[in-house]
Amino acid sequence: MISTRSVLRRKPQPNGVIPSSKHYMVTDPTSSASLRDRRHFIAYVKSRTETLIQEYQNDPFSDMFQVGRSTDKPIDVTVKDTRCSDLDTDEVSADHQAAAADKDQHRDSTISRFACRLLVNRTLPYQPRVFAAGFDNHRNICLGEKAPKWATESGMDGLTTNGVLVFHPPAWGAIGEDAPGWLEVSVRGAMLSLRSSRSAKQRGQPLVSDSNVLRDGSLIDLCGVTLLYRTKEGLDQSPTSRELDDRLACLNADRPQCPVGMNTLVIPRQRTHMALKASDQPYIYMTCGHVQGRHGWGDQPNKLKKCPICFKDGSIVRMCMGMEAAFIVGQDSTPTHAFNPCGHMASLKTVDYWSRIPFPHQATAYKPSSPACPFCITLLDAKCPYVRVIFP
Repeated sequence: MISTRSVLRRKPQPNGVIPSSKHYMVTDPTSSASLRDRRHFIAYVKSRTETLIQEYQNDPFSDMFQVGRSTDKPIDVTVKDTRCSDLDTDEVSADHQAAAADKDQHRDSTISRFACRLLVNRTLPYQPRVFAAGFDNHRNICLGEKAPKWATESGMDGLTTNGVLVFHPPAWGAIGEDAPGWLEVSVRGAMLSLRSSRSAKQRGQPLVSDSNVLRDGSLIDLCGVTLLYRTKEGLDQSPTSRELDDRLACLNADRPQCPVGMNTLVIPRQRTHMALKASDQPYIYMTCGHVQGRHGWGDQPNKLKKCPICFKDGSIVRMCMGMEAAFIVGQDSTPTHAFNPCGHMASLKTVDYWSRIPFPHQATAYKPSSPACPFCITLLDAKCPYVRVIFP
């Protein structure tokens, strides 16, 4: 989901902007007075000869944070595309490889250079509000002729090409059988239902009862990367990185052994970090959850292996600990379960929570439907998203 953390801190001087009452039509937005005077504005292109300019004015009560793929100065948080992590081809069944490859084709999306912006109050309560699109180097947002746009009582509004989607959980770690749906946010912060496809020209239905104010656990999807928003109060109730390190050290201190090779297994911090010796790397059977070392016993057709403990056929994958504390649900960080098929270990509350959140992983004709592991963005198995870890 995210590979780095970004902390939103109060800026030395307020730089937030809000719509002003000044708007006018021009034939060429590049020659407008707003652009010459370096004022913030949004250009709504209606046709080749008609563009509505909506000016913005400074807001002394808020700070603005911009997110996007660009590394230019206006961007506060630079993000890059994420993809389903590549599972080892010799550890996953051919059927699952084909399914993962098919799903990954739909994830070939691009993040906008200036994807979205956040406005945060400078005084309590620090309510962050998300808006589609960010202002570029010229303090300009341009919605092209094909972008969805419409008139409201307070002025023009519109959507970006691939949209900015928002998911609000009822509370951090609390999602029932019927998970809330994803919504789309406009450039002025209005909430709408999803379009028929990611870049459809017809907007969704306005939802007056929903808000663009982020809460603890809110997700922001930028068509290529998904951001998780956590509050300070929420993180104070979660385990720290040090606690996760201590928990991993305790697991390895128990010296789990492979029942076949009779060698001690060492659980690594990440899938990219192999154990000190290849023979020490633990593998988990995703059908039954038994943990063992890598061995040649029980090879079956179609890349499956027979578990020597319960004799069930299934795929195996390298197992590791999920080490991002912001993703952990609850204060108990004991890793009792593992995501299927990636093998990331976490607590039961954590794997159950993330397995209930559908992700909008398709760029066209999409409907959020597949949960994903938050540690590696691997789409989870639809029938069995996680398994209980059983050490020998």
